[in-house]
Amino acid sequence: MTQQEQIDAFLKFDPKTRYFLLCIGNASPAKKKRRGHLYLVDVKAMADDIVRATIETCHVSIEEVMSEMRNAAVIHARHIIFYLMCCNGYQLKAIGKLLNRDHSTVIYARDHHAKRLEDDSYYAELYQKVITRINSLKNAKTTIS
Repeated sequence: MTQQEQIDAFLKFDPKTRYFLLCIGNASPAKKKRRGHLYLVDVKAMADDIVRATIETCHVSIEEVMSEMRNAAVIHARHIIFYLMCCNGYQLKAIGKLLNRDHSTVIYARDHHAKRLEDDSYYAELYQKVITRINSLKNAKTTIS
């Protein structure tokens, strides 16, 4: 499965309700809903751009970002996703559910973002690349529309 297919399987946007359907695992949505593993998260359409741009730029998979892995690349990707989603007005609990984390983890990432940009030049460069990638994804969408 390609990285694009992983993202598409992970986030399914319903334009009517403006909700993302988080599809986790191989079960059908009906089974997931009965088991309580299907979440409706009230987010804007930009969430897929944030996740897509970040995992492509950081060279990690969506499974790695959602896992318990604690290597630098995965942590950087998670924290960038957390920060950008906070900046775009997403709720802390919704962001946490998106990546299988607690809202306090999202708060930590958000609050330490500025310090990390100053202290870690690699993180700052990665963050700028993600922003550039998000802008190129937005421009591509407006060109197609």
